[in-house]
Amino acid sequence: MQPDPYLELTVQANAYDATMQVWGNVNWMTGIFWTPWYSDPNAGGPLDNGESPQNKPAEQVLRQWYTR
Repeated sequence: MQPDPYLELTVQANAYDATMQVWGNVNWMTGIFWTPWYSDPNAGGPLDNGESPQNKPAEQVLRQWYTR
């Protein structure tokens, strides 16, 4: 697979972080469905131009928020 020259993984990570900054402490918000999430632990990754956060910087953003 060739790298997508237009793929900006930081944009996705920043959007996930902004979402969590706004909604992360709202007491009536009981969860967010992050999609797609695949059962394959190797899915996604830095060459994947799909929406999944798996194995991309956005996954690390989610890990940081959910382990606080």
